[in-house]
Amino acid sequence: CSAERGFHQMHMALTQDENASTVGIPLKVLVFSDVHGSCKKDGSMISASTHIDEFKASKAAEKIATTDAHIILFGGDSTLIPNTIMCEDSNFEELNVFLDWFITIQPGKLKVFIPGNHDVCLDESSTADDAGQTKKTRREALFAKMANNNIYYIGAAGWLEVPLGGEVSFKVLASGMSQGRPPGMTQFAEGFGLSETGPFGPEKLGGKIFGACLGAFQYCPATGAETSNVDCADTVQKVTEMIQEASGRLGNEADLALMHGPPENLGVKFGPGGGTGPTGQMADAIMKPLLVKNGVLRVGHYHPTSDWTEGHRTQTLTCAADGCSGAVEMKFVSVKAQRPEICDYPSADDAMHVPDEHTFAHLQVTQLGVPTNYGNVVNRLTQEVTGKYTWTGPTFQEAETTRMYKVVERHGKNVIQPVLGWRPERFEHEGEALRFARQNGQMACNDPFLTNVQADYKTASPVAWTRREHLVTREVGLLIFVPWFCYVLLLVTFALPPPGIFWNILAFLAWSLVCLGAGTSYDLQRRQGTPIYKLLTITVLISCLAGPLVGHHIFVTEMSGYWMHKSGVTYKDVVPSKHADAFQDAGIIDFAASAQLDLRKSFGVRAFGETETYCVAPVVDAAQPGAVSFFAAGVDCCEPRRSFLCGDALKPSARTGVVLPSSASSYNAARWDRFHDAATRAAKVHGWQLPERPIFLRWFEDAEAVQSELAHRGLVEAFIQSFAGLCASTVMAMWLHWSLTYYAREGEAKAEARRSVTGC
Repeated sequence: CSAERGFHQMHMALTQDENASTVGIPLKVLVFSDVHGSCKKDGSMISASTHIDEFKASKAAEKIATTDAHIILFGGDSTLIPNTIMCEDSNFEELNVFLDWFITIQPGKLKVFIPGNHDVCLDESSTADDAGQTKKTRREALFAKMANNNIYYIGAAGWLEVPLGGEVSFKVLASGMSQGRPPGMTQFAEGFGLSETGPFGPEKLGGKIFGACLGAFQYCPATGAETSNVDCADTVQKVTEMIQEASGRLGNEADLALMHGPPENLGVKFGPGGGTGPTGQMADAIMKPLLVKNGVLRVGHYHPTSDWTEGHRTQTLTCAADGCSGAVEMKFVSVKAQRPEICDYPSADDAMHVPDEHTFAHLQVTQLGVPTNYGNVVNRLTQEVTGKYTWTGPTFQEAETTRMYKVVERHGKNVIQPVLGWRPERFEHEGEALRFARQNGQMACNDPFLTNVQADYKTASPVAWTRREHLVTREVGLLIFVPWFCYVLLLVTFALPPPGIFWNILAFLAWSLVCLGAGTSYDLQRRQGTPIYKLLTITVLISCLAGPLVGHHIFVTEMSGYWMHKSGVTYKDVVPSKHADAFQDAGIIDFAASAQLDLRKSFGVRAFGETETYCVAPVVDAAQPGAVSFFAAGVDCCEPRRSFLCGDALKPSARTGVVLPSSASSYNAARWDRFHDAATRAAKVHGWQLPERPIFLRWFEDAEAVQSELAHRGLVEAFIQSFAGLCASTVMAMWLHWSLTYYAREGEAKAEARRSVTGC
């Protein structure tokens, strides 16, 4: 509510100026970054709250507090990275302290917040150790805090469009990404002949290790890092795709691009060509939409302490992509002139480390509106992609004495990679662990995919093995394919057929047949004493449990809706003002030409402790009374009171709704209740009357295509789960057969030892 009051105050001021003069006000924005958090003053660390007081007294904070800019944007790094690259309590404290200040400064103005590589608790891949979901809950609280105070958060990549009055709007393309140094060894000889140094810092396995790593919201160079344990080219590709997706939401045009770090480190000495280029795919993806509207690029992340002149701060990037010509102004907006952990902000005579004010003369503001086109792209840089794990200090210079290493191959080169979570207590120092790794070829155990295969502990190569027997034979084939066939049979009979007594009996008969097969296998084991039949019994019984469970899940989530729509009634030319009771048996509703979605009154609800947002928007026409019977609905496709993007909501020609089932299964009933809760809350806000059972629909232009899509999704899910079952059956069969061989040979060895002692 306070945010809306602030907007109303701005609207009134702009309207008064407009009455005084018919000419609008040129849009002005202020951009700054890299405030950071707890820092050292006079040799001692000060707290986050004391630090923010230091910042408030700076020239940078004064400029932010007194600016007449319409929009204030923060470009990331509001904290100091913890002692590890993972999320810790100190990071949450610093984020809250910064947000408390950011909220109170010019509270009526629209603000944008993007994270930086120090803001680790905002990056899901830095909270993988969150077993109790505590960090996730605290992160969600930060997002809610921003949303409730007119601060628009954009994480890995996203977009924002602000109406300025009339047909004019201000388009922002943003990303919290920056380029980090690739983790892992970068130079070493074959095997373990490692070099002492590398191009990215101290990289010894003896004393100091891994002088570089990826922080929050970071990718690594696409070239020159082929021996990193992270596939850096893949990280660049994924970030580029995220930026392109966000750009597409703006119609591939933007007035301002805000990125925490310069794309691919262009403009700084660590970047390609010493920072001069050429540009790569990510920079080109940023520049293309800017060139359409003569936009500008603002970045942070880099805040050097010397040789920093206007020529360095403001630079020009030239687009190098095919079909892209032109140059874009790039300016650094960091307000810190020291390392992140040093308390130092610009003095009165420092014009290089201050917020940047930019006026868009061609964008005239007549009435600044609430952003109507805003959203975030899902972060594709997961923990698995970036290889994150706990480090020992903020500079990542100290050796980890209990780390185990292995060698993997990437791009035709060997790569040294830490084994995550390996903490052997018996090794007193790292050298011992490394000697153990070298002597044992990284893995001192049998290969579970082979029968009685042992590592050659004398070899110099960590990947050489002595294979003394061939791959397992028909017994393993039996363990793989019989349980898998049973699993697929049950999955299909429980997932795909329509509801009805006949199909229920058929599914029960199939389950009984599989259980009978398990009983037969057990009887063979009992009569013949063959261990393989005991293993087969176990795996078939697992199929008896897994097949119906997975099949039922597919039916509930995919196929139940398809069969409901298939058997439901199709109504044509329905007027939205009609009562919902007349259409409770509907499968598809084709509305009259006068019907439309009222996107201004959309509503999203997320229950406490849940992650999904349930979204509704009323279906209305010009003659609509105070009652609303029909709602377009969807999950995770809206903000609390705006940006309803479910289905084909943005297509003016869409008039058809596929009814969401309310009772086909407990899953569908629970979802219907969530939508009903959202509609009830919306009705209280807007003064509507609701029928006892309103109708919720998936809003589309072509309902028949949606029906086909539901069936297709069910079939695809069944195929995927069948393939996953084959993989699981293969792994289980290999492991069980190896275990059987291992214990059999162990028993033989013990028997031989007894014979050698007793002579019998």
